[in-house]
Amino acid sequence: MSDDNRKDGELAPHPDAPVEEEHLEKNERAASSGTADRGSIVERLRQAEFERLDRESDGSKSQAPPSRPNPANVSTVKPEAAIVSRSRKQVWKGVGLVFLLHLMLIFIPVAYLFIGLIQWLYLIPIILINKKDPSLVRGIWIAATATFVLNAVFYLIVITT
Repeated sequence: MSDDNRKDGELAPHPDAPVEEEHLEKNERAASSGTADRGSIVERLRQAEFERLDRESDGSKSQAPPSRPNPANVSTVKPEAAIVSRSRKQVWKGVGLVFLLHLMLIFIPVAYLFIGLIQWLYLIPIILINKKDPSLVRGIWIAATATFVLNAVFYLIVITT
């Protein structure tokens, strides 16, 4: 672009600015190869993420990055497994809660003779309070039933001897 061809008020182009035809050719080449480049960029990002996760799981960041794992062999934690694990923890919490409450009877030693029946005095309110957490209530029922059965067996042994 020469000074003669400029319109009024238009600034002269920078001397290092590309000529308009060259600029258009670069844009066309970038546009035509853009999908391939974008796909390879995504693939490189995935590869880098796999390598980062592998390094973090190994606990060492100074090692050379390991090769990409086979997606078929990658084990993932399923949401159902996490729910089952939480449910099991809650059941064990319920069992532990009942046995901790049984320790409360240390202050009334005679109560241990009738623990199968006396336990209901403090377990029924606990069950009603926690009825929104069925796993915890299930654990309470399991421990209470075990206590009741063991107390009944104790009485059968005492009565028959």
